[in-house]
Amino acid sequence: MRHVLTRQQLYDMIWERAVSKVAPELGISDVALRKQCMKHAIPLPDAIYGGRLHAGCPVKRKPLGVAPKDVSDRIVIDARTKQPASRPSSFDTRRNGNCSSSIGRLVPLSERWCGWGRRMRMPPWKY
Repeated sequence: MRHVLTRQQLYDMIWERAVSKVAPELGISDVALRKQCMKHAIPLPDAIYGGRLHAGCPVKRKPLGVAPKDVSDRIVIDARTKQPASRPSSFDTRRNGNCSSSIGRLVPLSERWCGWGRRMRMPPWKY
């Protein structure tokens, strides 16, 4: 789905709600939304803004300002159509019952732990 917003609309959305709440509504990740804001010279709230706003403390917004000459006033956001496919884990120990079979040689400590799970013996150190 495609969203076409102005800089002012996106600015208002971000400063009324958190970036992490606005991004799923637009169908993109919060990192992608932050990148769009940086690209279009839209100031973002700092880390304590949301907490202060929620607590009812007085907060100040950073002003939007005038758009630079090379930045358009319209922002087009194309939402993801589908979720990315999940990749299998390279540390799947159920495959052969051996951790090191799929990733080569592990460091000695992790080899001990992988072997410890199979043999069910106590680790070489005491607690």
